[in-house]
Amino acid sequence: MSGVNEWRSMSSAPRDGTFVELECTYGVAPWYCLARWTDEIVLAGKTTFKSHQFSWQKPWPDNGGPFDEHSLRWRSYNGIVSSYIDPTGGQQNDAVYWRKAVARKYGLPEDHFEKYIKSDVDNEHRPSFWLRIKAAIAKATGAQS
Repeated sequence: MSGVNEWRSMSSAPRDGTFVELECTYGVAPWYCLARWTDEIVLAGKTTFKSHQFSWQKPWPDNGGPFDEHSLRWRSYNGIVSSYIDPTGGQQNDAVYWRKAVARKYGLPEDHFEKYIKSDVDNEHRPSFWLRIKAAIAKATGAQS
């Protein structure tokens, strides 16, 4: 029996302007947002205009929304839209969440990339943080960087 709060296929998502919680599973870690299927776009939190097509739109101030449903799932949301807290408790908005996810994906300790953060601040002449991450991943997986 399917639970009421389980993630569902986008083919069953409501297309009536109701806000739902979306989970995007593309990439190294999931991320979450509220969005609704609408042809209304809100600018600067006050100006609303009609678009020529419907799309998933996040509430202001985020606006925009995911364009491709292939990596999305949805579930109902009955809370106050402006009080939404994603399932990560907001961690998805911090780079640490993503660095930990990359480390997990490649079988490295979750704090593996944290040691590079301070050195980036202290020494601007070293290779960039992301070049060092790429090299560390290549080393961990035996791939060429």
